Amino acid sequence: MKRFAPLILLAAVAVAPGIASAQVEEYHGFHTTYAVGAFGGYYVASDIFHDVTGDGTLKLKNSGEWGFRGTAFVRPFLAAELAYTRTGSDLSASGTFNPPLPADFQPGSIHFDQIDFNLLFTHETENRKVTPYFTLGGGMSLTHPDIGPSGKDKTFFALNLGAGSFIETGSPNLGIRLDARWRSTNTDIITKQGSYTDPWGYTWDTSSDWYNTGEFTLGVTYKFQRK
Repeated sequence: MKRFAPLILLAAVAVAPGIASAQVEEYHGFHTTYAVGAFGGYYVASDIFHDVTGDGTLKLKNSGEWGFRGTAFVRPFLAAELAYTRTGSDLSASGTFNPPLPADFQPGSIHFDQIDFNLLFTHETENRKVTPYFTLGGGMSLTHPDIGPSGKDKTFFALNLGAGSFIETGSPNLGIRLDARWRSTNTDIITKQGSYTDPWGYTWDTSSDWYNTGEFTLGVTYKFQRK
């Protein structure tokens, strides 16, 4: 199974335009500033199912993704964030199958609604317009498979780890954000529940208890300025 190391994703993060400075509110010792944002990006998939009677695999194709984020900057170096991501794509088959795949074989598709709670750890640089960060968090992956009658919607736990950057654009509130992330979704639930059989009679099981993917996103962020 193809895996994506977090270090590779962290190295891929470049400096991007980000958030303009804003006044902060002092509240019970916390500096609280809020921001909302929308993003689009590229989803890097991997093998997700294997043929239980042969050497074949099913892999989700790389695809686009989009979503929204709401962020609370509670300290100069710390933010808490709630995020929604929509992604998914068609499955593609590879390997050796017994019997060989028929000409009209269609493995289907899977789409994901991902809900995450993340912590962002920021730090200052010599360029005060740039705010890089490291992020980690967890959430739920709501899967929507179109793989035949035995494919059912399920919800799985997922972890994510990544890095990114904010930089101001010249606007007092508007910025741009670049983010690179590794995600690992726990498919152990479906593994314990057994495999599924597609309409062509092939039986599939998950390739691993953890399904690993990569994400690269670019977004626009609006930061609420306190009066």
